[in-house]
Amino acid sequence: MSARPPEDRRPAASPPLGQARRAGLADLLTIANGICGFAAIALLVAMPSGSVGWGSSMVDGQLGLVVALVACGLTVDALDGVVARWRGASGLGGHLDLMSDVITFGVVPALLLMQGPAGDGAVASVVAPVVGGLYLTAVLVRLAAFASAEDHGQSFTGLPTPPAAVLVITLLALAPGPALALIGMAAIALMMVSSYRRPHPGAVGMVVMSTLACACTAAAFADWISLGLAGMLAAACVFLVGPLEAAALRLLAIAAGLQAAVLRRPWGEA
Repeated sequence: MSARPPEDRRPAASPPLGQARRAGLADLLTIANGICGFAAIALLVAMPSGSVGWGSSMVDGQLGLVVALVACGLTVDALDGVVARWRGASGLGGHLDLMSDVITFGVVPALLLMQGPAGDGAVASVVAPVVGGLYLTAVLVRLAAFASAEDHGQSFTGLPTPPAAVLVITLLALAPGPALALIGMAAIALMMVSSYRRPHPGAVGMVVMSTLACACTAAAFADWISLGLAGMLAAACVFLVGPLEAAALRLLAIAAGLQAAVLRRPWGEA
């Protein structure tokens, strides 16, 4: 008789429901991002093709709600990492974040392109789904590469998906015409998979970025500023917060180094 194999003392894998019970506050914020994206998709699917009037105010029709839902998704996406550092992470957040980003910052912008004027017409109705599929492909490739990376460092490679979605909304809100809208969205898709590096906002930068983006959206809802201007301001906030925060931290480090050098210097008596 053969010898009995040693008993496997490794703990049994937790069932899916058991893993779900470990979800914390940060995970709930991440799920809220996906819910915002789903609600925006539901509104867009109910709209007839070509009915999105980008030149109108945000208070007209359902377009304002779609933009507001994307802004809410951007806010909770920025805050879930801050909360995870404060309350601790459950281990589910990374996967939830990627899946929610695909919905809110991948599918929604692609549908916005197809439902707007850029997707209206015999030629555009064929080209718009292709460009939207290219954009969604870039989102999937980028997030898959991000998930497989072992060290994310202190900077992004390529354009992150949340700023890409903000840039798409800004582009469409400016209503440049079908040709420029399609070319611009294809360029944004290529930017996501490029080798361009930009600083990663820290916890303070993420809070500032989400607050300013929501303020721009609220100003557009109040009809204080146009939708295009709100998009430009929100895009500027999203793109500039990381570099400005990195520059401020470098200046503080230089000032701290100079202060330490002055304090260490053996000053003689006068």
